Amino acid sequence: MTKIFVVRHAEADGNIYRRVHGHYDGYVTRNGYRQIEALRERFADIPVDVVYSSDLFRTCKTAEGIYGGRGIPHIKCEDFREINLGVWEDLTWGELMRSYPVEYDAWTYHPQDFRVEKSESYAEVYLRFKAKLDEIVKENPNRTIAVVSHGSAIRSLLCGLSFGGDMNRLMDIKWCDNTAVAYIEADENLNYEIIYQNDNSHLKELSTLNRQKWWREGDRQSMYNLWFSSAAFPEDSQKACDYHRDAWFTIFGAGGFSPLCAKLHVENLYSSCRGAIAFGYREDEEVGAIMLDGSARLVPDGGHISLLYLNEEFRSQGFGIQFLGYAVSIYRNLGRKFLTIRVAEHNAHAIAFYEKYGFEEFGRENDGESVQILMKMPIYYEL
Repeated sequence: MTKIFVVRHAEADGNIYRRVHGHYDGYVTRNGYRQIEALRERFADIPVDVVYSSDLFRTCKTAEGIYGGRGIPHIKCEDFREINLGVWEDLTWGELMRSYPVEYDAWTYHPQDFRVEKSESYAEVYLRFKAKLDEIVKENPNRTIAVVSHGSAIRSLLCGLSFGGDMNRLMDIKWCDNTAVAYIEADENLNYEIIYQNDNSHLKELSTLNRQKWWREGDRQSMYNLWFSSAAFPEDSQKACDYHRDAWFTIFGAGGFSPLCAKLHVENLYSSCRGAIAFGYREDEEVGAIMLDGSARLVPDGGHISLLYLNEEFRSQGFGIQFLGYAVSIYRNLGRKFLTIRVAEHNAHAIAFYEKYGFEEFGRENDGESVQILMKMPIYYEL
């Protein structure tokens, strides 16, 4: 009898940015690293012989919570990757709901029919996952193994094992939490028995799903998913200047603001990199704006956020992190390794927000009238 623990990866940035990360190689969040430590405690007394994971960063780092410091072999397997989501990769969930309503409906309510350009189907994911698992079980008779994979991939496996490969029963399989564990036993004839699944009892307050409103409220997901529209100039020049003015007034008051300087600044930002200025929307409601300065280098390999502003009625509702996700997406594609931002010393709310999501102070600027805290966050990691 081979004992198999199947574990979903720890919370990754796609989970909190509300972006589609299938084969896209996202990274682990601060809370995700706490989840890995909780997973480490869960497995501390379980004698695991070998750990397998997909070859993506978020699963490889999660696997360390099982094998790290124990001398257990770790083997990377591409067959345990997440579903390939083709043209959906790194789009926001709000964009999918807006631009792919038929396909999004399939993904949500009849996933066995899901398919977009260049994607896999759930059936294809199951076949590759199961074939590799069969091979591993044959190689590890009477041993205990762990497999670290991804939400949709695990869902396809559990569905296939439960219902004889029938993907029409996918809706009977619940989504699992980050680092949730399934335990399966397999005999020498490759007969599988699922003992338990989706167990996140080690997480408690660290649970990703329990912390996210979009998950708790199900069909009201559109209330929490944003889509972004890059500014077009000169059509959006005045709107961008208005956001710059509103942000200035909010932080510094009306003193010292120059409409001409704002116009020149916004135009320079627009030309600094593709997608430098964008507006975020919840369905048809404009939530706020983000402006990037692709030419600024506060740190080597850095990408600078010049402005992140939410309209008042949308603040403190969890939308700010999706604007950060937009900046990460743009700058990762440009090969940048850090996000940087200036925050007024007196803006305690903003400082707390950026610290929550991984920014740290690395310097200060004083122009005689105000102090700006310089903060940075890594957006590129190596295993």
